[in-house]
Amino acid sequence: MRLRIFFDIHQDWQDNAWDPCAYAPDHYIARRPGAEIIVERLAEILLVQVLRAYFGEHGRPQGLLAALFDPRLGAGVAAIHARWAQPLTLQDIAKATGMSRSAFASAFAATAGVTPMAYLAEWRLLKGREMLADRALSIAQIAAACGYRSTEGFSRAFRRFYVRSPTALRNG
Repeated sequence: MRLRIFFDIHQDWQDNAWDPCAYAPDHYIARRPGAEIIVERLAEILLVQVLRAYFGEHGRPQGLLAALFDPRLGAGVAAIHARWAQPLTLQDIAKATGMSRSAFASAFAATAGVTPMAYLAEWRLLKGREMLADRALSIAQIAAACGYRSTEGFSRAFRRFYVRSPTALRNG
């Protein structure tokens, strides 16, 4: 399959348009304008192709992957990933999917095996764990950035999820 070309481009791009492994290294190393964006998109395409091949052999995805493959539920996951640091309600997430709050919550839980708000809480804790690497941020700052009103609330939730406190994980 060939892309319909509407403008003049280099022959090397046409020759490698469907071979990301051949195309990406030359353009990344060359540091041409837009190279990083091209490599990011090619990595996304490669991931999708790998997932398609895997699920083609092993059947339908389960859990959160199944939600990601559903266009409406995937929009909800995307909203969580994009807006996790903001105050976010079930209604806000459902609105991004075009579904009612109850229909979204029910479909998400049935497909992903976890409620949307529980997934949001887990995602915030994951982001908080990533932020622990930045020692310039205090635990209180991380807690606030993750949507917690208190350091204690964040620490309790973190300990329940990771079995260690944020301070213990950071120090050890």
